[in-house]
Amino acid sequence: MEALAQTTTWQLRELSPKHRQVCALLAQGVDRGTIAELCGYEPAYVTWLQRQPLVKEHLKELGQVVEKHLKSLVIRSIEVLHEKLDQPGVSDDLALGAMNGAAKALGFGGHNAPQQSVQFVVQLPSKAESSAVWENEHKDVVQVQLLPASAEGTS
Repeated sequence: MEALAQTTTWQLRELSPKHRQVCALLAQGVDRGTIAELCGYEPAYVTWLQRQPLVKEHLKELGQVVEKHLKSLVIRSIEVLHEKLDQPGVSDDLALGAMNGAAKALGFGGHNAPQQSVQFVVQLPSKAESSAVWENEHKDVVQVQLLPASAEGTS
């Protein structure tokens, strides 16, 4: 009876090329059902693979490789951008875009701020018959003093 109560824990000893394919798909965010279909596995087996230490380690390595490539791409992009900005006649849009991208990369500009939606209703007053009528209705709020225009024009 005790032997039946114990469960055997299986652990993957090495990754086959097919297992590496599963890892590559997992790293790309593909769901387990699609991975199972593409690789000829059951979805439960893909889940089991995800829990294996070898698979977790390989996914971590894949992430590190991708991160290294992205960092080098960013560095090269910055170098190209510096070259472009040093040239005469750089457009304002390019300069502002470069500043915006750099600011976001450094965490400036509020790109991490939560978005809030505020809704309100503004009731506009009815149209006045004339400016004199409007002025008479709002004389307590608006004080207008007309200044004579100079003959030479305004400066």
